[in-house]
Amino acid sequence: MRIMSLAMQMTQKKIVVVFGACGLAVAFLLAGIRIYMLYQYQDVVGDWFNTLTLILWPSAFYLTVMQEKAPPTVVVVVWSVAIFANALIYAFVGWIAWRLGRLMRP
Repeated sequence: MRIMSLAMQMTQKKIVVVFGACGLAVAFLLAGIRIYMLYQYQDVVGDWFNTLTLILWPSAFYLTVMQEKAPPTVVVVVWSVAIFANALIYAFVGWIAWRLGRLMRP
């Protein structure tokens, strides 16, 4: 109950920023794990990890752009877009949650 009252006191900006920061953290974490697994196991990433990645990091779908070897600048740009787009998606979800919270307030 305390968590709900605390969430109700948060402003729109705080909620959107917190959701965006969580999205950024999730993207960085999953990107690091994906790079580690690809380096360690040479392209043996299980279906379970791909599913988990797409659920928690929806902008990882953008990584499918890189199907063949690409120059380093393209790789950095594609990974950066995929990571930072996740923060925007999570911030949007936070904004939706804030709007729904306002509608449900007595």
